[in-house]
Amino acid sequence: GQQETAQEERNHARLWDSFAASIETSVDTPTLPQTKELLQSFESRLADRGSALGALYAFEAQQPGTTASKLDGLRLHCRVAAAGETYFQVHANDDHEARWLLDEMAALGPEEQDQAVAACEATASPSPPPAPDPATSPFMDAKPATATATQSSTTGRTTSR
Repeated sequence: GQQETAQEERNHARLWDSFAASIETSVDTPTLPQTKELLQSFESRLADRGSALGALYAFEAQQPGTTASKLDGLRLHCRVAAAGETYFQVHANDDHEARWLLDEMAALGPEEQDQAVAACEATASPSPPPAPDPATSPFMDAKPATATATQSSTTGRTTSR
């Protein structure tokens, strides 16, 4: 039940801390305005059960694809210790939380289901944040694995990474 889920989430938080340590940063109080805004926006969706389930579902349903993509990017562009990859490896094939959240939402009444759907849609497709400031991004300190040139399919420009 919920005790096992809570313990699993604490374990996942420790894995995230290991990732942060592998790129020589920490996960404390957010300092970037964009991160603060994102956190406040998400926390506002946790006010009631229906909205909380919908918002969490939107996050959990995207997580396997997102973490698999991030792991590929980390391996391609950054030197991250194996311990730093564990969070992404665990979540790349992890869909049981999303399935559990769907079951929980199915048991809601009609009004709470409407709240869940609205929170899910708002969480899954928020307005895009402004681009991060490279001077304050912790990833700018990550050591690139290789430099590659890529051509944008939309602009046709070639950029080095």
